[in-house]
Amino acid sequence: MIHRPSNSLFVVAGVGAFLAAIAGCGGSGSGGGSTTGTPVASLAYGQPVAIPIPLHAEGGGVSAYSSDNRLVGAFGLGDVTNAAYWSSPTSQPVVLQGLANGYTALANGVNNKGQVVGSSSPTINGIKTAIVWTNPSAAPSPLPVPATTIASAATSINDKGVIVGWITTTSTNTVRFVLWSSPTAKTYTLLPGVPSSNHQLPKFITNSGKVITGYVQARQDASIWSSTTSATPIDLAAIGGSSQESVPLAVNNSGVIVGGSVKKSFPIGEMDQPPTIWVPPSYQPTTPPLDSQSYDLSHASLNGVNDAGAYVGTLPDQNMHGNTYVWLPGKTNTALNSLLPAGAQAFGTYPSTPVAILNDYSILTVLEIDDAAGHFLSKTTYYIPVKK
Repeated sequence: MIHRPSNSLFVVAGVGAFLAAIAGCGGSGSGGGSTTGTPVASLAYGQPVAIPIPLHAEGGGVSAYSSDNRLVGAFGLGDVTNAAYWSSPTSQPVVLQGLANGYTALANGVNNKGQVVGSSSPTINGIKTAIVWTNPSAAPSPLPVPATTIASAATSINDKGVIVGWITTTSTNTVRFVLWSSPTAKTYTLLPGVPSSNHQLPKFITNSGKVITGYVQARQDASIWSSTTSATPIDLAAIGGSSQESVPLAVNNSGVIVGGSVKKSFPIGEMDQPPTIWVPPSYQPTTPPLDSQSYDLSHASLNGVNDAGAYVGTLPDQNMHGNTYVWLPGKTNTALNSLLPAGAQAFGTYPSTPVAILNDYSILTVLEIDDAAGHFLSKTTYYIPVKK
């Protein structure tokens, strides 16, 4: 699953016997990550390639990715936003069907079997129904929910086929987190120990059984939830103290979380503290190793981490020009531009927001193109392959 710069996250670990039964395979920030990353000594990248979208389409935004580099997201064509699946970052997209003719669809998660989860509604802002596509060409199926449910969505699926999502019901009018044991499950499990609150939504489920959820409106630290031992979460502290809100953006197979933090009085998602790493079991916040150059660490963050412990993130310079950096395991930051071929250097002259560093060290990033006056023109997701 892709980074979520506008929402804080917390980790729900080991949710009762149900999650204990599915744990043991490991997960990454994508919700997959069954392949353990292998540390490398150096990197070199090939030419950045825009994620393919149809002629005259716009966007090509990626919302989630699998451990073997399958992608889901959306692109716009005319007045219609289409949910899409890519079998690889360079393949043509497959448009995912809605629940019924004329229904919209959102794709929120994908695993290494090509199973996709999301939601569908009669209109773009209509009441959502949690759905699963057992393969990208299949018609979606609704997932089972309580009879009192008024809205639902599936947000992630891991490589074992376990799905997480949320529901709202007429009896509580608040959000509950839901697990489905497989894409063909006939029933559901409501997660215990998670407070019912419309400020929180589950984001993704890793193969190790951690459910990453996000605060949507609440201005408080993220938490690590262990409902098997206590109904009280462990605070995921922000660098900067109680005036800050921790904002984790990704987690890898080993439970290492990366992100940043923001003043609780700031707009959600506007980072103003150093890029942050939380390492189990203590989850005390630390910063990644930095070189000797000067950076303005306000608005800096780590956006992705792979299973080998490599990071990707942004470090603005003293003039607030943001640049993408890569951290190899145990090393300081390296500018992405220095790792690109000579013909791709212009790629770094535009604002670029890294989305993920995959297990093979390839990178997904969003490139924003402005005109000479600085007016926004377009935004496209790019895939930057590693040179083999």
